[in-house]
Amino acid sequence: MAPALTSIREIERKMSSLRAEPGTNTPIQRTSVMTHTAWVPEEWVEAAEDVLSGLAERHPSRTIVLIPQPHEADGLEGQVDVDIHPAGEGRAICTETIRVRL
Repeated sequence: MAPALTSIREIERKMSSLRAEPGTNTPIQRTSVMTHTAWVPEEWVEAAEDVLSGLAERHPSRTIVLIPQPHEADGLEGQVDVDIHPAGEGRAICTETIRVRL
């Protein structure tokens, strides 16, 4: 498992690197239909992930999932996933998911 990202800057840098064409620094164009932000208590995470997986290719978007950890120390731990789906004739669609435990 990759080390946790502990700042917004680290999260943004990781997303940028994941959107690059494999083996290059050329970014894949980011086009999103929408941005979702969800506050998801730990017991709802599995259900939220099921909903996200159903949106991926049909609704390119950026989703920010905030998972409260009220009994943990202050701070954040981020994880970034970028899924790239072929869109025909050399084009691709990116779906970004940012999960932040805070």
